[in-house]
Amino acid sequence: MSKIIKEVVDKNVIEGTRYFISLVELGSYTAVKNLYSV
Repeated sequence: MSKIIKEVVDKNVIEGTRYFISLVELGSYTAVKNLYSV
């Protein structure tokens, strides 16, 4: 039972990390785009 919970938590952590990384990349891209458009 606890093994299943751990797998679910690990999956959620991985999904959250991917989401966070994509947000950071999007923010960096927007910042660079704004920098060059000025």
